[in-house]
Amino acid sequence: MYRLPLFALIYNTDDEIDLIREKLHQDKSKRMRIRYLVILSHLHGHQNIDIAITLGLCPHTVGTYIRKYKRGGLENLVPAPIPGAPRMLTKDQERQIIELLTTKTPKEAGFPHKKNWNSLLVMEWIKNNFGIKYSHSGMVYALGRLSIKFSKSKSLCTDSGIFIKQSEKIAN
Repeated sequence: MYRLPLFALIYNTDDEIDLIREKLHQDKSKRMRIRYLVILSHLHGHQNIDIAITLGLCPHTVGTYIRKYKRGGLENLVPAPIPGAPRMLTKDQERQIIELLTTKTPKEAGFPHKKNWNSLLVMEWIKNNFGIKYSHSGMVYALGRLSIKFSKSKSLCTDSGIFIKQSEKIAN
């Protein structure tokens, strides 16, 4: 493995190397840790191909990280956020859902035989009112994003007729 002579390290201060080592130990992101290792190895005089082989990266990727570092420092190594798919509901629709779930019961919202909200009822309400169809997991994720989580109801049935019938079954 070829190493650059020591005079190549003159341009890189010990403070810079210490800063990268500190960031390497602080950052929990695997992607950023690899980028810091690439820069640290480069500052120690290793060639791009050797860095690529050691870290299991493509030599072009190593060159890209080094070029970004030289142009903008460590801040330039931070990857751009991955946007993901666009939201299906608008902010106004999300506000309507939050208002619905906090102020009305399912019976008041058009579900006559239901007493508690759950994700399936919210899915149906959204489909009826906004024409947007969600999968169950997508609905749970969207409600979680709105800080809405449903728990199983632990209340007893208050209808005395049903309670008597169930208690008779248990007695027999």
